[in-house]
Amino acid sequence: MSEGEAERAARRWAESGLLWLTGPERAPTLPDRALPLVADELFAQLSALAPEGAFAGLRGAELLAERAACYGFSRRGRVAPGGACRLLEALGGWLAANLPREADARSLAAWLEDDALAAVSAPLGDAAWREIAARVGRRERDACVAR
Repeated sequence: MSEGEAERAARRWAESGLLWLTGPERAPTLPDRALPLVADELFAQLSALAPEGAFAGLRGAELLAERAACYGFSRRGRVAPGGACRLLEALGGWLAANLPREADARSLAAWLEDDALAAVSAPLGDAAWREIAARVGRRERDACVAR
């Protein structure tokens, strides 16, 4: 990406409103140049399935930012806006664990091979997420993903 392209991408990120959603909660914002581009591209692909003109003039990045504003979402670092998905560091890399349902919470003991997690229930609180993060942190990412 050339310097001019990087600057345009950073400006697009800021103008979209997504800067209020990306990055650590209490840290300076750093441009996420890819997010608006990916959001716009995915929205364009979905729009292609709709009747012609149904989504004319709309862009994915702005729609994400608008939805976030409607629901009061803000930057939460490694926690997704709804709180049910977190980025967790494992040995060998990061993974996203999305556990919004009771059935997801019930699967934790099997997923992480630890019966102590059998009592965890949804919605998961910070203490449960700390326990999950600690166990994931001792396991290989690829093994966690495979399970």
